[in-house]
Amino acid sequence: MVRACGMQGPREEGIDFFLVIEGSKKVIIGQAEAGKALDLKRTISRGIISKLRWALTALNDTELARNRLSPIATCIDAYNESVAKEYCVEFWVIIGGVPDKGLAKACKRFERVDLKLYPKHSLRICRAMSASCSSSFG
Repeated sequence: MVRACGMQGPREEGIDFFLVIEGSKKVIIGQAEAGKALDLKRTISRGIISKLRWALTALNDTELARNRLSPIATCIDAYNESVAKEYCVEFWVIIGGVPDKGLAKACKRFERVDLKLYPKHSLRICRAMSASCSSSFG
């Protein structure tokens, strides 16, 4: 079974999409960024990682979970249920452009510092330019 939620705009708390794949025991939390007119030569900076930090904070926020009017309340419930079942959680940085050095550093720090507290949590970089995902930056 697959449960998905797509969000955009105010109060999405740094989550553009949220996906639970029951068969694979995996949760995917994605944040995407691209330039105007999808200019794949545009550089993408570290700001997208700040959004993933907001997402991680929001997914662990009991106030937001109780607020049934919040667009991500059901995501929080599904996240907590999946973590309790020991599913793997992948944060996807989806970029339509070229990563700059600041983004590379921010990704490494996010993995090393922010995700250290969360077992089975990892980061993936997905570049529209190459239509691929990788678990490390490069």
